[in-house]
Order: sequence, then C-alpha cells, then structure tokens
Amino acid sequence: RGELDNIAELSAFAEKLEKATIATIEGGTMTGDLALISKLPNVNKVNTLEFIQAIRAELEKML
Repeated sequence: RGELDNIAELSAFAEKLEKATIATIEGGTMTGDLALISKLPNVNKVNTLEFIQAIRAELEKML
C-alpha cells in the first residue's frame, strides 16, 4: 500500500515488518503449521499470539 500511495514511511515499515517476520521464522520460532513444513533442526512451536509477540520483539529491534 505504501508503494501504491507513494508513502515512503509506510513502505519502509512494511519492509522491516517482513524482515522481522522472516528473522523470527529463521530463528526457529513459528506456529505449528509452519513447524510441520520446516526443515530447521530446533523449532520453537508457539501459538499465534506468541508468534506475533516474537515478530514484534524482532521488529522493535529494527525500529
């Protein structure tokens, strides 16, 4: 949406959110559905709320 509306701040936030989500998953924290298809050796399976909280923690490091 940031690109469509030419809002640089929104685009930058969305990019950081995507990177935080990927970092969380690559770090081994994910929901059960992702854990089933993951090839990572040590997976920390969490519920949806805990997953969102983990992403938030990663995102806050980037802001």
